[in-house]
Amino acid sequence: MGFVGNSVTPLDKESSKKNYDFLRSSQLYFALQNALTQPYAETYCNKLFDEAPEAKAAVDGKLAVVTGVTVGGAGFHMAQELALSANMSVIIMGRNTSKLETAEETIKAEAKRRGIENPPKLYHVAFDLDDLHTAVTAAEEATKIANESYNGKINVLVNNAGAAVPDYRLTKQGVEANVGRNFLAPHLLTEKLLPLLRAASTDDYKARCVFIASLGHCLTLDFDTDALLEKPEFGGAPKDFFTFDEDGKCTNDAISINLMYGRGKHGDVASAHHMAKLYPEVNFTSQQPGSIVSNFGKSLGMVGMIYYYGFYFFQYSPSQGACTALRCSLDPDFNTEAGLQGAYMHADMNPWTKDDLRLTDPDTNETYGWDKYSKKVYENANSLIAKLLA
Repeated sequence: MGFVGNSVTPLDKESSKKNYDFLRSSQLYFALQNALTQPYAETYCNKLFDEAPEAKAAVDGKLAVVTGVTVGGAGFHMAQELALSANMSVIIMGRNTSKLETAEETIKAEAKRRGIENPPKLYHVAFDLDDLHTAVTAAEEATKIANESYNGKINVLVNNAGAAVPDYRLTKQGVEANVGRNFLAPHLLTEKLLPLLRAASTDDYKARCVFIASLGHCLTLDFDTDALLEKPEFGGAPKDFFTFDEDGKCTNDAISINLMYGRGKHGDVASAHHMAKLYPEVNFTSQQPGSIVSNFGKSLGMVGMIYYYGFYFFQYSPSQGACTALRCSLDPDFNTEAGLQGAYMHADMNPWTKDDLRLTDPDTNETYGWDKYSKKVYENANSLIAKLLA
């Protein structure tokens, strides 16, 4: 058992599989979490630092990056607690400058409410998931801040920004939007910031990189990055997944398009898995933040609104939805515990064993294992990004 009563070893394979199978058959994400027992973000951080004061000492005054920070979302509470509870300086990234300014003002107002004398240091940087070029410029701005004031180090990166696109669209680089926005953009940002994360790690401390994925990734264990590399406009979906009418308009409904969101998030799980092996001095995790009543649900249309508000009392608040990311960002166990390296974390803040993949390895004609598959995902993502930005 770890700090704040959390586990340091993944849930066994059989139990994890039962949970994945339940979700695949029901689509009831909220049924795999308990909103009555999940703490709020500030409460969790206070408990962690009471039990492990060294956790706060490790990041006090250091630099963090959180993407997708909007008041009303889980990312806001991630940034707020890193700034106020952990006393970190935080670069908040997002597409909308005015929303970043509002988030900064709200965090500073909360600091006053809590009686914190020194206002938190917050920076905003533009980052649009729809355009890979902004991942490059955002990383350059974050690097400049880190070099000027934080000895060229970033201690925490939370890739929270995400977007569920309910119809067929392409990013500015011509990639299916759910995969481009939820996988390629955060992958590129992470690659660009890796030198600063590695520089922050020491013999006793691992810098943290968190990918906010989704439990929905288990619906799309067939995500094929060979196909993505060949035809990025189809997002690595199986052949003939997308259908078009005689005028070239996509005829897939919103439910099937939602599987592309799962494929993008599946890429995040794979990236974290491989990066943990490639750069063991940094802790990489992916996670399900929870089924959360937040501004994110509005992007899913009427079905999403019915799901989130029809089962309102079973859903997490945005503050509760921030807790798993905060554990991954701050808990000292992530420095040393083998089961927490490259882990997939559930919304209850505990790791699950990853489900078996459903894609055939052409070299062996057998189902891929996670190590080989995640390496291919990582390499294909880098190849595609280089091609798109050339």
